[in-house]
Amino acid sequence: MGEELRRTKTELVLCIFLGWLGVHRFYAKKYGTAIIYLLTVGLFCIGWIRDIIVLAKRYFSLKKQSDTAEVVVSEEAIAQAISKEMLAGMGMREPTEEELAAARERERLAEEGKVERKRRMADQGVDVSLFTDDMVRKDALTILNSFSPSWGVLRVSVDDAEYSGDFQNLTKTGKVPKNVFNGRYGIDGAPSVPNGVHDMVSVSLRYLQDGSVNMADVHLWHNALNLTYTVRIIDGEYRVTSITTTDLATGINDTRYLDNAPTERQTAMMIINNILMG
Repeated sequence: MGEELRRTKTELVLCIFLGWLGVHRFYAKKYGTAIIYLLTVGLFCIGWIRDIIVLAKRYFSLKKQSDTAEVVVSEEAIAQAISKEMLAGMGMREPTEEELAAARERERLAEEGKVERKRRMADQGVDVSLFTDDMVRKDALTILNSFSPSWGVLRVSVDDAEYSGDFQNLTKTGKVPKNVFNGRYGIDGAPSVPNGVHDMVSVSLRYLQDGSVNMADVHLWHNALNLTYTVRIIDGEYRVTSITTTDLATGINDTRYLDNAPTERQTAMMIINNILMG
């Protein structure tokens, strides 16, 4: 309990002060989403705020279960010391009120952009009611279960999934693009090897105007290996068009399939299954 409380407190402190850079996710070895946070200012601050709430709830739940107040104080002091040391080591400081206000403004503008893109699609006759976050969740799971049913070996839980979608911009000529909506589905899990990278799932979906999936890119992290496969429509059916792997320890890439889609779904499933189970 004490160790989990310490780690949660440290993660919470890092999230509050440096969450917009994804530092708390680097600390938790959730490297995939950590990099995304770093590049998108904490998923446009929305992910940052959500993480603060989730970690705070977890911390106070653990604190309530702690045997003594002395343990809580001790762990808090350790967490604060670690946080200060990491801040100093990176030559960083706590954000000012002005910086926090700027972050909130970026979040507001990002949300405003989503609303405006949706409105413009609706003005062009797109039935925007077809596209929902829950649709993204269902379609991502369909892709995963259809082409990589053995993804269940990953140490992840669908209860921890994060998913959302956003409409595309119109073309330069003001027309509706072929892919009108992008969906994202992701899960951060636990490491499958000691002190290794967390098992993770990331699915990117692109939708046509009728609400059907046009293409999908799937990334699975397991056993210090990143497996990536792409799904496209060929001859009227969904097929895996490429399968690649990256060894996270050596950085070596291997291409298992490229521009030569297996004619049978079972063939692609066998290749992906062998990689995940190997």
